[in-house]
Amino acid sequence: MIKSKISSVVLKISRFSDAHPVVFPFVLLAFALVAYGLFITELGFYWDDWPPILLSHLPEKSMVWDYFLYDRPFQSWTYYLLFPICRDSAFLWQLSAILARWTASLTLYYTFKNVFPRQKNLLQWAAVFFVVFPGFADQFASVSFGSHFIVYTVFGLSLLFMVMAIKEPRKFWLFYPLSLVFTIIHLFSMEYFVGLELLRPLLIYWLLIDGGQKKSKSLLKTLLHWLPYLAVLGFYVYWRMIIYPDPELGYGMANYPHLFTDFVNAPLDTLVNFLQAIYSDFRFLMVGIWTDRIIPTAIEIKSVTFWLSVIIGVGFTLVMHYFFQDENRVEGLSLKAKEVFRNVTLSLAIILFGLFPIWSSLRQITKGKWSDRFDIPVMFGVAILLITILFIIVMSSKTRNIILIIITGLSISYQIQMANEYRKDFNRQKTFYTQLAWRIPSLEPGTTIFSPGIPTGKEADYSISMGLNLLFNSETINTDLDYWFTTPRYYNPAEMAVDPSIEITDGLRIFNFKGTASKVVNVFMSDGGCVWVIDHYYAIYPEKINNFYYYGELTNQDVIGETGPLTNNLSEIIDTSPQNTWCYFFEKGDLFQSKGKYEEAIDYYEQAVSKNLVPLEAIEFLPFIKSYAYSGLIDEAVALTAESFRRETLSYQPICQLWHDVLEENPSIPLSSVETVYNSQNCSTLEP
Repeated sequence: MIKSKISSVVLKISRFSDAHPVVFPFVLLAFALVAYGLFITELGFYWDDWPPILLSHLPEKSMVWDYFLYDRPFQSWTYYLLFPICRDSAFLWQLSAILARWTASLTLYYTFKNVFPRQKNLLQWAAVFFVVFPGFADQFASVSFGSHFIVYTVFGLSLLFMVMAIKEPRKFWLFYPLSLVFTIIHLFSMEYFVGLELLRPLLIYWLLIDGGQKKSKSLLKTLLHWLPYLAVLGFYVYWRMIIYPDPELGYGMANYPHLFTDFVNAPLDTLVNFLQAIYSDFRFLMVGIWTDRIIPTAIEIKSVTFWLSVIIGVGFTLVMHYFFQDENRVEGLSLKAKEVFRNVTLSLAIILFGLFPIWSSLRQITKGKWSDRFDIPVMFGVAILLITILFIIVMSSKTRNIILIIITGLSISYQIQMANEYRKDFNRQKTFYTQLAWRIPSLEPGTTIFSPGIPTGKEADYSISMGLNLLFNSETINTDLDYWFTTPRYYNPAEMAVDPSIEITDGLRIFNFKGTASKVVNVFMSDGGCVWVIDHYYAIYPEKINNFYYYGELTNQDVIGETGPLTNNLSEIIDTSPQNTWCYFFEKGDLFQSKGKYEEAIDYYEQAVSKNLVPLEAIEFLPFIKSYAYSGLIDEAVALTAESFRRETLSYQPICQLWHDVLEENPSIPLSSVETVYNSQNCSTLEP
């Protein structure tokens, strides 16, 4: 009884979906929103997102063009479009990227559906795979990759209009020019989809053959239809390789096809490396993604997010797949030999042509932290190939659907888990920037923020630099930046401590920074505690950081101001206002003790105590121990020292050094009053 009712409901859903073609696009959108939208209100900006966000704050909008002149000048139109809409809203940027991925998938789906009308169900699954494809895990860097999918959509429209022009001869002169216009737009916007232009003769030829044309005539017509596209492609290649590159200014060199020049200089070695790149990337696309990402080697058994993501992914796919059931409800679609041949040919063409521009610039999917972005052009091809193989091997529609539901569900699960990782990373970013704002209310222009490492995993030194310029600037921002973030990767702290005149020059494209080692503030963000501005006490904390001692010598407390504006250019993105947390009171107390205003520092500690807030790490008692000690409140300072020592032995060395300095500067303090904490047992490296 129950089974028959379920079957009846499923049949009604399937018939409704068949009768209303608009249903599938909304189903596809639902997949995109579930995969990428569950944490959408908690996501932020990452990596290459930050430079465009800073760019949007420049008064001269022509700077957007100048910024992208470095590698893709015409890509700037996507940001001219989105800046007024999304502004500083991470939510809107995330939503725009989801919608762009959805529209890209739709254009490709309708293109291939017009070429292979009998394979509707297979292509629907391919479109879903494209949307949730686990080979690309960086969808959440929305400012960066939303632009890619907008251009992908333009490419998809150029293909779709081309197919419609050939299938509907009476509207040829409407659709064909539109297709050429969109081809020009996508080619000059971004090089990612240039190789996919070589798909056109395949699609044109198949359409002509299926339309009843003879092979000989079809070949000639294919060439005639393709020639205008080939002319556009040829002009683009000439522009990209001859006209546009400027080695002196660096324009066009980042994505330059060095493979060709390498072939001329060392043909055998280049060929070997090229073949290895093809094998490595193809293995990743066909095997690695599915074995390492959706079926990880280790499962976090206790992770609630993991199990919920699996339940949501598989459960949602199970429900939604009824909206694109096989037209033949019992046996399902059985592919003909010609269809298999075309599917495999099309898939391999998409993969090889799609990746060739990447390989030609001597890069590949499997090398580099963010390199899985290079598989964006080939996702639909991989999907068609894998699903075609499944359709060949598994003849039963029910069994096939179960396998597809599991793979799709696990792909959604993977993307949800990635979203959670991005959410946690942005939480850490917020922690970093808010605590920095509390500890450094204002900062002299020309100051470098130096740190042992990047505070968060999905950032780079230049992206944090953009955030700092938003944080410490409440007025107009220009391309000569006031602040920069850097690490020992670029400058040696020991050398800078010895020679304060060392110049610190850096920048990104149109953004430039100039400073010196005399204006440096060193910060450290631990995993479990607050952000430190490193002075010579924190610098002897026993962390395993090379040259950590010199960080304390480098920090110039004089460039830090005690007050700053209530709002800044970052406050629309991250709330930097006061909060009732331990770290807020710690940062304010640390600020005032560094300025010798010990009473104010003590006041912040007592406020924290009144709110039942306690230090996250034992070392965070240090600024308040110092404030009590230099205020003559020795008993209070000793009590805090005892509490710090009780909690963690790592705090011994810096706090012992502090007591050493206090006693040396104030010989009137009786040693007996501090010997319960400042003694040879606790402070073995110092003489009491």
